[in-house]
Amino acid sequence: MGAGDAVRLVLGRYAVFDGRARRAEFWWFALVQGVVVTVPLTIGWTLVLAGLLVGASAGGPGWVLAAAGAYLLVVGGACAAALLVPSYAVAARRLHDTDRSALWLLLVLAPYASWILYWFWAEDGRPGPNRFGPDPQGRAPVPWLPPPAHPPWLPPRPSPPWSVLRP
Repeated sequence: MGAGDAVRLVLGRYAVFDGRARRAEFWWFALVQGVVVTVPLTIGWTLVLAGLLVGASAGGPGWVLAAAGAYLLVVGGACAAALLVPSYAVAARRLHDTDRSALWLLLVLAPYASWILYWFWAEDGRPGPNRFGPDPQGRAPVPWLPPPAHPPWLPPRPSPPWSVLRP
């Protein structure tokens, strides 16, 4: 899967938070998103600062640079806003591929704890189907593979409600 395929796949599933996403899909989209957002913002801030240094007074030549920079800042901000929902959606699907809930995305609210997400996103997905859907790579399940480790600081996972219905 290349960058174009990953972007088409992610934007085709714009706000779909269920299912699973491969590593390639997630990381290619993250790379393209980083370039699409960072390049206009960097050039925009550079032009704004250059315009201020040259002199953006009412008739000075710096206002052209500052106006062009402000335009690029708006473009970069619009790209970031437009890609916010699909980036969270593919992040949730990537966590699902590692058999983790999308609630782990709440770690972005805690400083320094969000690095745990990078570890999870870099992990290989669970082979075979899991509770979030079939394996996107079509691999067969590995019976000897243990479930992902449950963090010791969290309470134990409750049994699913349908498990009491089975004899």
